[in-house]
This record gives sequence, structure tokens and C-alpha cells, in this order.
Amino acid sequence: METKILMSILFLKGKNGITKKEISKIMNVSLPNLKKIIKELETDLIKKDLPFILKDFDDYIWLSISSDISVEISKIMKKDVAIKLTTSLVETLTIIAYKQPITKSEIQAIRGSSADYALMKLLNHDLIQYQKETDSINSPKKFYTSHYFLKLFNLKSLLDLPQLEKDFQEKTEEIQLFDYDERK
Repeated sequence: METKILMSILFLKGKNGITKKEISKIMNVSLPNLKKIIKELETDLIKKDLPFILKDFDDYIWLSISSDISVEISKIMKKDVAIKLTTSLVETLTIIAYKQPITKSEIQAIRGSSADYALMKLLNHDLIQYQKETDSINSPKKFYTSHYFLKLFNLKSLLDLPQLEKDFQEKTEEIQLFDYDERK
């Protein structure tokens, strides 16, 4: 019964998942006991050949579709269930990941083009989120990566992002300086 309750909670929480601590509180079980229930559920999913797998990352746990069935679901639904990122989305996401928190105007200055579409798509995919500064009515939104971004890219924290190569950073700085000089 406990595995069914756990599976139901994970189903209801969706792709954002839930912390083990929260599940433990909801189910009124200790964390060591919860780990046993999680292991039982993983075994049941495999044994019963269900199309789900448990994902566990940074104390969050959630249900996901197994890779073998996701291909078939894509065909049936005529829609790819994977997130496909275009070059502009990757550029924008990279800028946000390395410069966060960052405003839309700062992103556009770095990219040299509008970021409206990219920001909308990244927000729709839950890869980024924003926070409006409370110090002023006219203060802009500041964008930063979401917890889902970390999970998707298997990062424990932003410190796990690959370091930018020095020459890339210097070229980026040169471009920014060059753009700035052109505006004078």
C-alpha cells in the first residue's frame, strides 16, 4: 500500500517532483523507511514492466517515462516529448546560467538581438524563472535558472557548470566592449 501511495504522490507532483523530506512528512514515515519504500517502488516498476522510472536528484524524486516507451509515445502523439532547444534558446539559457540573475535587457545586449521568444520558450519549458525586484515599481525582472534546469542537466548546483574557457570569456568581453563603443 505504501508504494501505491508514494507512486500517487509522485504522479500528482509531476515533473517538478518532491523532496524526500516532504514525502516523509506527508506519509508520516521516517527517512530510512522511505528509502525502503522507494526501493520497493523501483523494484515493482521493473518487475511489473511499467512504463515509468523513478528519477532521484538533489533530494528530489519524481516519476518519469522510461526511454523505451517515450519513443513510442512520441510516434503515437506525433509530438516529441523531449525538449528541443534551438541555437537561440541554448544561447539565452547559457547566458542566464552563467550571468544570473540577469535582466532581459542585459541578455539582449549580450546576444545582440531580441530575447523575447527565447525567454518565453525557456519559461514554458520550466528551464528558467524570474523574480521581480521589490525595491522599485519599475524594476525589471531578473531571470535565473530553475531547479528543473539543474535536474535536466544533472547538476547538483550551479558550481557544477563547466568553466568557460578564458579565451571565450575574453572574446565575449571584447564583443561587449565593441558593442558599447559602437553606441557612442
